[in-house]
Amino acid sequence: MIFIYEPCELMEIVLRKVNESKMMEFHKILFALSVLQQEDIPELAPLSVKLSSNDSNQPISYGKLFLLMMNDKLKYCEISNTFETIRFDSFPKFKPQKTKLSPANDIFKLCENPPYGIKNKNSLNLTKIRSDIYGDYKSLESYNWESHLETEWSSFWEAGKEWWGTYAHSSYFPIRNLFIIAFASTTD
Repeated sequence: MIFIYEPCELMEIVLRKVNESKMMEFHKILFALSVLQQEDIPELAPLSVKLSSNDSNQPISYGKLFLLMMNDKLKYCEISNTFETIRFDSFPKFKPQKTKLSPANDIFKLCENPPYGIKNKNSLNLTKIRSDIYGDYKSLESYNWESHLETEWSSFWEAGKEWWGTYAHSSYFPIRNLFIIAFASTTD
């Protein structure tokens, strides 16, 4: 799955003044919300959150959740929508590895050799899609989340751990001002 987010005006202002640690928080919230939204839903589903294991679920807006994350207020949290719950027992420790994304390690490369031998016959279209999404890859700021897929924070990763594999990267493309969240998890 690939999710592409264009920051709103407020986020654009914040992005101009963030350090690397806060930029990682942008990636973290967008990655978590993308996993929550991985069902085929036409719009963002309402969220609820528990900020401690003793709390009950409380409705929360996407903006409020974002502010809590940016201000390091999420130590423990469960974020839910109507389809999935993701749990972070230690949210501040949920940090990806900064990485260089390229055509050799993007989601398209991962998916080009499925176990049943289906192949993309039109590599020209794939090259255009890659270019449309990632540009020339040189200006991307990318993070690899795969070290966090072994933890039990979301059931989405179970299928891929069973057989074919998982993939999780987030990227920021500053030239086009886009966040790209790409992830996969599948089995037979």
